[in-house]
Amino acid sequence: MKFRNATPDDSESIAHVQVSTWRSTYKKIVPDTFLENLSIEERKKRWTKMIEDPNYLIYVAENKKDGIVGFISGGKEREGHPFYTGEVYALYILTAYQRQGIGKALLLPLLQKLRANGHSSLLIWALRDNPSRPFYKAIGGIPVAEQTLTLAGEDLKEIAYGWNDLSKLLFHLQQKEKG
Repeated sequence: MKFRNATPDDSESIAHVQVSTWRSTYKKIVPDTFLENLSIEERKKRWTKMIEDPNYLIYVAENKKDGIVGFISGGKEREGHPFYTGEVYALYILTAYQRQGIGKALLLPLLQKLRANGHSSLLIWALRDNPSRPFYKAIGGIPVAEQTLTLAGEDLKEIAYGWNDLSKLLFHLQQKEKG
């Protein structure tokens, strides 16, 4: 598995991973109409713009067999939280590749860059019913906030997980990589 910075040429593959993962992970959680209307072409356009924007940090996981199988994006916390300065915006891995350490491996370069950019704490939002949510607890995230997200007319609860010390999280993940 290779981990690297995303390039504009990766936009379609990232869009494919995002749409596929949403459809497999959020079935029976997110309204079917929303999932059915997800468009790889529309997402590709969004990812192209984000990859070209220096405010977004985007990394991909790829292998020779299937190409890009996961990605992570992040940057400055977007809602002006008074304590958490960095944020993971998205972390998606194709179902067949989940629970293999790819999420942790994708976090490493993002966290390193966030820390280099002066961020000392981290936040990530996840749907309350997301079956992958325990991953954030397993790496030390603590629930710090809740909010409602409306998709296709349905209100869904989101939970924010926070890490007060980005350096501690980074050290923890680096030790797991070595061990």
